[in-house]
Amino acid sequence: MVAVYVVGDGGGTGGRLGRATLVEPDTALAHPPLNRALADGPRSLRAGIAWPDGVEVIDVVAAHVLPDAPELVVLELAGESAAPTTGTPVDHITDPLDPGFDPAAFLAPSREQVIAGLRRLLARAPEEPPPDLGPTPVDDPIRIVLRALGLRP
Repeated sequence: MVAVYVVGDGGGTGGRLGRATLVEPDTALAHPPLNRALADGPRSLRAGIAWPDGVEVIDVVAAHVLPDAPELVVLELAGESAAPTTGTPVDHITDPLDPGFDPAAFLAPSREQVIAGLRRLLARAPEEPPPDLGPTPVDDPIRIVLRALGLRP
């Protein structure tokens, strides 16, 4: 899971804005309601990525809103994460004996197939916790790092 934070004018990490799913080592898909907030305009963002084997903090280079699918907001990370990714469920025919087999689609699915897969992935995204619960150590990897460095209790 990826926690997405706003970056203040001085470069410091601000409050958590929402969550995303790491779909490629350098790409995350924003969950609702974060996707709607990012579609309204650009901001400086930072991603906190936590998984059982580690924690990373990576800046977000850009948030890309797909023009023909505005609910899909893809976060481009400044570097690659070592965390495991969640594959995008893309439907395309890979059986060369199937009459609908397209050799080009076998190598790379179409844009429409990728968008449909991202929509399925977004539909499975977990609900954002109620705001009054506050972040937990799993949701707030930056706090974990600060605690490990002795900068926070």
